[in-house]
Amino acid sequence: MRIAAKDNGQSAACGSPVCSHTVIMVGTFPPPVQGMSAMNAAMRDLLIERGAHPLVLDLSPSTLDRRWFMRLSRVRRIARSFFRFSRHLRERSGTCTVYLSLSGGWGQIFELPFVALTRVLQVRLILHHHSFAYVDRPRALTRTLLWTAGRGATHVALCRLMAKRLRSAYGTVGKVLVVSNAAILKLPDAEATPRKQAVRTIGFLGNISFEKGILEFLELITRLEATEPAIAALIAGPFQTPEVEAVVRARLAQRKNCAYIGPQYGTNKKAFYDRIDVLIFPSKYVNEAEPLTVYEAMMAGVAVIAWDRGCLGSMVSGGAGALIARGDDFVESACTRLRSWNAAPDEFHKVSQAALEAWSAMKRGNATGLAALLRALRGPGEESRAGVSLASLKNSHSLHERT
Repeated sequence: MRIAAKDNGQSAACGSPVCSHTVIMVGTFPPPVQGMSAMNAAMRDLLIERGAHPLVLDLSPSTLDRRWFMRLSRVRRIARSFFRFSRHLRERSGTCTVYLSLSGGWGQIFELPFVALTRVLQVRLILHHHSFAYVDRPRALTRTLLWTAGRGATHVALCRLMAKRLRSAYGTVGKVLVVSNAAILKLPDAEATPRKQAVRTIGFLGNISFEKGILEFLELITRLEATEPAIAALIAGPFQTPEVEAVVRARLAQRKNCAYIGPQYGTNKKAFYDRIDVLIFPSKYVNEAEPLTVYEAMMAGVAVIAWDRGCLGSMVSGGAGALIARGDDFVESACTRLRSWNAAPDEFHKVSQAALEAWSAMKRGNATGLAALLRALRGPGEESRAGVSLASLKNSHSLHERT
């Protein structure tokens, strides 16, 4: 398959006779770095490794700030991308597949015109879902977008639970592939990673915001200073807003055993996981689905304590950490679990080992779903092989999901 060269949305589409099939990727790409943009970049790189060079139309905002006036700053960039998109579709030569990663909220307003034009011009469409916001609570906007896409669109869900709920909530969702982020991520081999021996340091890594649970983490630190003073804490990541930064820095000034070390990328991120023994993931973020941070921690042998939402039930399985029910007190439950691990180092060693094994199992088990997605991207003749019914999903060995 020969596909158009990509230059982050600036290159020409594959509109010449030399190209038999074009893949156009529409969505957010780093920077800024967040879960969906990172996965889009990973999928783009995977396609390039397989000899496909997709045309990329980047709809990313300039910042992680979610205030409405910052969101509106994307309009000009999206308008330019849509103009290029429409030109590429109208002037295309040969077949074409549009691969669009769907936003979890109002960003779908910007994505709806891309979906509509794809349907009008009868171009094959793959919608990759990265959010549980509209899965847990069905929305009129999402229903409109998926109706516009039609039953001929192929949908990609991150876990079997997401696939089941998508089809239950939206009657126009037909063909569904389940492809975990674990299958797409390019991470080092975890087998040689030393196992953690005791709970000495806990960590928070991600875009620092109230909805990502930074206040719960700070409260956990406060409790631990009174009951487990030997446990230290690290916070890493960019602040979402100046207001969040002010609150966090004021709280940290009152703590003895916690340090903020800034955003961590590449080798610095690996060093962060080497320094911590348990990742604390108290996210209340409505879009939370299959957080990459959790996989990165597990492949480093780091146990995870997380609120149970999205696909986390299938991720933190087999004793790889602890899931806390949404209705429970996160701080109290996390404190209890950390104290129990501290009291039984041999048991905690097993948890670290289980985290490594769970990551490896997810990576291997989802290879089938990824292969089906790549077939769907190859063009006509492959899509019918990629469509998976819900009944077949229930029996697939590649799906590890608690329903």
